[in-house]
Amino acid sequence: MRESFGSWKKGLKIAWNDYLKQIERKLPHRSMSKKMTKRTRRDADSMSFSLSRWYRRISEMKPSSATIIIVVIAFAIFVLGGGVFQIIAQTPLTLYNGSTFFFVYVRALGGSGLDNQLGMDVVISAMLYSFGIVGFLLMYQSTKNAYKPRNAYISLIVGATLVAFAYIFLETVIAIKQA
Repeated sequence: MRESFGSWKKGLKIAWNDYLKQIERKLPHRSMSKKMTKRTRRDADSMSFSLSRWYRRISEMKPSSATIIIVVIAFAIFVLGGGVFQIIAQTPLTLYNGSTFFFVYVRALGGSGLDNQLGMDVVISAMLYSFGIVGFLLMYQSTKNAYKPRNAYISLIVGATLVAFAYIFLETVIAIKQA
């Protein structure tokens, strides 16, 4: 019984303690700490323990390319939608003119049209830009499904529809603002 219990250790061809040390050296949290620069490590050591732990985690993080692409696209949609202007100008979300709510800033409210916007302008334009980007991604994915013509055709039609929807409604919003 004693012999059969230790027989699996012989298959390792190294001592059990040495094996554990090798595994411990290969753990991700061990190997990543060596990739920090000296300045980063010095800055992390000068902070409190909880901040230091978060700072080290963030500085050692390696996000996937998909995560980076999603963050870049979201930032582009935010900027193109007018999010920076909304933060700086701090305009209201909607306007109420006696009996009507306005979600898009129109020239009839006293502005010149395109240089003024409401909070809903940002939301509407960002949503429409998102539809357009999703449409382009669907059209791109349809080329990858060439071996499945039905799926390729459906994703191409849905993608083209989303792009057309986004373009038509963005032009409509601009026309409403100029009217």
